[in-house]
Amino acid sequence: MGHNMSRHMVYAKAIAGATYGEDGEYRVMEKSGLSAMTLRDFISAWSGELTGYYGEDFGSTYGGLRELSLCPGSYEHVYEPGDKTINDTEFGDTVVFVLADLATNIDPTCVPPHIRKKMKRAGRLRRNKLRNQWAYENPLNRIHGFLIMKEVTNSQHKQKTMCIDTICSTYFTDKRGIGSDLMVLAKDFSMELGAHDIVLEVANEFSAKGFPDEVDEMNEDSEEDTDEESDDDSDEETEEEMDEDSDEEMDEDETWTPDDDVMSILGDSLWKKCMRKSADGRNVYYNLDEEYIEAGLWNYFHCAHETEDENEMWSGTQKNTVSDKNDPKETEYGGYWYRKGKSSQSKLMKFYEMFGFKEDPEVHTDWCVFSEIPYPSMRLSL
Repeated sequence: MGHNMSRHMVYAKAIAGATYGEDGEYRVMEKSGLSAMTLRDFISAWSGELTGYYGEDFGSTYGGLRELSLCPGSYEHVYEPGDKTINDTEFGDTVVFVLADLATNIDPTCVPPHIRKKMKRAGRLRRNKLRNQWAYENPLNRIHGFLIMKEVTNSQHKQKTMCIDTICSTYFTDKRGIGSDLMVLAKDFSMELGAHDIVLEVANEFSAKGFPDEVDEMNEDSEEDTDEESDDDSDEETEEEMDEDSDEEMDEDETWTPDDDVMSILGDSLWKKCMRKSADGRNVYYNLDEEYIEAGLWNYFHCAHETEDENEMWSGTQKNTVSDKNDPKETEYGGYWYRKGKSSQSKLMKFYEMFGFKEDPEVHTDWCVFSEIPYPSMRLSL
């Protein structure tokens, strides 16, 4: 309990230092003019609107909608908050930040001029799709960028290290400077935590080639586990065990956690913000899989830790050896697929270098924070 409280206080203080201004309001970032906050804080602020738009439980169902009579025959539904907390109450290894437009004096049906022109020429289905992507009728469109950060300090590299797991500015925006503001936010949060370094991998579509299909391996493992199962009644819960589980659930902190439907909505929405188009505008592509973003969201909302015992330091990943630095194998760092991936993301790497990041192969080989896939690894010393 003491350890959890200590971690909560450290993270809460660091988040407040990075996302609140001197006036006690959410910090407005310099280049984009957007407000910085955690994803839970955003959902808390727009819970009623999110629930109304998607028809799913974004926390407001713990309160309720009350009919307010404006005049005879005219009513407005007003959301009254309930007793569940939506904001962050504890933290695992992962934190999700967003840059959002909190302005309330904007027509929620408004879209940028160039999209308005497209809508005039479009059919009904196309117009609805464009509104869903751009207009603030969909409250998630207020999020113009997001940042997933993870602590990767481990027993093989004990200096406190933060990792930029995902950083994305949405394709569906006319605002500028979002990526730069997210980098500033990542640095400020890490410094508030007392981190020694920030590391990242440069995602691309090439570096993972040449590795076996992990999905097939997982399916094989599942089949083996099924064959080895014992008697049918071996894993049935007794009534006493079920009662104990119910008691534990009742004792849990009254904090809202998204269900599967809401997780699917958030994962799909944030993934689509990562969409990019080729130079000729004909091809759409994503550098990250939707499942990857969903995993980061799950870890954040469920306060997941790499270790079962939160009092123990994470053991880290494996060390990644390079057989011959002058002639590495094609799936090793410096090999063919690494070079192919690095070449495809040269502009992105230059962007990171603007903020002080430098490529450091030792982060991949010796720090035990990344997998064996040879994505270019970069490091910012704080």
